[in-house]
Amino acid sequence: MPGGDPERAQHDPESPELSIDDIIHNRETLRRVTSLGSSSIYPLAEFPDRSWLEDASAVENFYSILTSMYALVLIVFAIVIELSQKFTPEEWLAETMFYTYMYGVGITFLIYFYLFVIHPAWYNRLVKLAAVKGWINTYKDRLIMLPCHSGEGAGSLYLRLGTLFFGSIGIVLFGLEIFMCLSNHSSCFVYQLTNLAIAGVFTFVQMHFLFCNSKIAITGNKNLAKLGTMHLFAVNIWTWLRFVLAKHNAKSSKGDESDDKVFAALVTFDHDNINPNLTVTVDASALHNLGKVTSFNYFGDFTSFLLTCIIEFSVVGAAIMFVLWRSIDRTPKCSSGKKKSTKVRIDCSSSSGGLFAGVLFLICSFVSIGIYSYFWQLADSKGATLVFRLADMALFCFALIGCCLGLYRMRLLQYAQIHSTNAEFLDELLLFIGLLGELIHCSTGILCWISTQRDEDRMETYMLFVLATRIVQVVLQSVFILLATRLRAISEYATHNKPGKQFVTFLLLANVSLFFFHTLEGMKSVFGDAMFSQKTKPYTLLISAVAPLTVFYRFHSSVCLAEIWKHTYSVKRLFTSNTSVVSFGDSGDEIRHYCHCTPPSRRRMGAGSQP
Repeated sequence: MPGGDPERAQHDPESPELSIDDIIHNRETLRRVTSLGSSSIYPLAEFPDRSWLEDASAVENFYSILTSMYALVLIVFAIVIELSQKFTPEEWLAETMFYTYMYGVGITFLIYFYLFVIHPAWYNRLVKLAAVKGWINTYKDRLIMLPCHSGEGAGSLYLRLGTLFFGSIGIVLFGLEIFMCLSNHSSCFVYQLTNLAIAGVFTFVQMHFLFCNSKIAITGNKNLAKLGTMHLFAVNIWTWLRFVLAKHNAKSSKGDESDDKVFAALVTFDHDNINPNLTVTVDASALHNLGKVTSFNYFGDFTSFLLTCIIEFSVVGAAIMFVLWRSIDRTPKCSSGKKKSTKVRIDCSSSSGGLFAGVLFLICSFVSIGIYSYFWQLADSKGATLVFRLADMALFCFALIGCCLGLYRMRLLQYAQIHSTNAEFLDELLLFIGLLGELIHCSTGILCWISTQRDEDRMETYMLFVLATRIVQVVLQSVFILLATRLRAISEYATHNKPGKQFVTFLLLANVSLFFFHTLEGMKSVFGDAMFSQKTKPYTLLISAVAPLTVFYRFHSSVCLAEIWKHTYSVKRLFTSNTSVVSFGDSGDEIRHYCHCTPPSRRRMGAGSQP
């Protein structure tokens, strides 16, 4: 090549004397200049001389795009249907067909998954029998590979136990709705019972799938698996929207007086006091096509609790399905179809103080709930709200102190560069969803407080401090959880003293207590009479929509804290991979741990044994 250094031109694709034909001829690199002026270098082997339709990775990406667009269309269509309920007839055929399609296709995919992915042995036997009979020539290429359960997983044990809890309670709602439909023969139709039964069956089957197959590695028809998981993702998002609007409509259609009567009648078991003319139309948006007679007529707050559980189950289900869809292309192939038996070892050392502090926190929260119920039965809504909010303030302050002290103590731990698994990504995603609900809830409450200060029924001043303290607590706790998931007790001092474990234990039980506390908050109006004024009425939909997310935030925070309590102070997992883990000792010197090194409990890992 004239006028240039051949050796330099060979290694410098940006040389002006080097043509693109020479680059392709050298078979080294291909440089693509983007419209922003930056460039990216790719090996030429990634760009063979063939169409993208012949590239398996490109086709898989194309199917991923199609399935995501399919889910987007379903979600948008569901939003339009649910928000247009007030302008459509009660027995709307389009809504009924959509209801049946969403749950029916979801059940069909789950059945396919069980028959042809998880348990394909029956199909393989039929194929072998057909080959023996001479009906087919070869059968080996028709066999379905048995799945393995050694994937990264999409949910920890505690999260899967939560799906079992929320799903089981949510199915009770469908059972009550079926009973209420059958009890009113004049307005009960076959399609209503069919749709309710399909919804209950879908919830049960999906609950079993999420609980038992969290670590399954999909090795079969991945494109069909992508379509199914995206459909299930859309179904869960739609279910969440339906029941959020259902809960809001039920709450907004009940006045304070009728709500007090229902609550007092349920507590005293004096059913003669219940107003027989009280009718609540649940599901002008969610169960609209299932008739006006609902379980809210007779079960009141219990039905509100059931709705909260089915909403939280839908949030978890949607997140897990999204993570599964996201990891299908990256799932490694495996040859073993047997589930691995796992042993759970729990180290309860350095946690007794936090345990008893958390139990005391739990006792105080239940006592405050009892006092609140006492004032509520006396129809003293202001006294009940005052008790609830003062207890709320005290509990948040103690939890905030626990977060601050926990962060201070955990400064003695080491940061480990650990590969983020699907389960950790799912935990972080769900934590952000719950945090978003908490921030919307508190921000809406502050706006309500500001808008009612000139009214006679204005919100009290102390509620502003409660909401501000709550925002600080949830933000700091989220930072604590996200940071602690990356910390490990690697140094000799940290493995022996386990700094911060007492506070992790306390926060775990504190969030369990606040889970019950916020469940009551979602069942009752704890913002006082001011929430029923005309100025605050537009905010009630936001509060109803995010109330289940505030409950879910406490539940999932306890899940994340349980994972921190289990893994942060156990470094066994750091020495089971083939990649090195970089951490820092007490002296600040960088230490690189490899899989063949001795656990830190047996040798000195830092320069100093004291912090």
